Amino acid sequence: MTRATVKAIEKDFRNAGPTGNKLHVFHRSGRWVLLKEGASRASSIHDSKAAAITKAKALFDLHKSEALVIHQPDGSIENFITV
Repeated sequence: MTRATVKAIEKDFRNAGPTGNKLHVFHRSGRWVLLKEGASRASSIHDSKAAAITKAKALFDLHKSEALVIHQPDGSIENFITV
């Protein structure tokens, strides 16, 4: 991913605001976690990133989320999907 792409994703993320209405997919302890922003517990935990993203997309409309944030294993943002 180019530096410009990363900057654009970070800008979109900031512009979406601290609404608590984003879903995050991130790596934790060898598994992929789906977490709604502001929640204290994971919505779901998966063995693969693909499975976590599939579940996140299914929940996207259900939670009326504004964005889906997909993180790389190091925690940085890989992709940012908005409505």
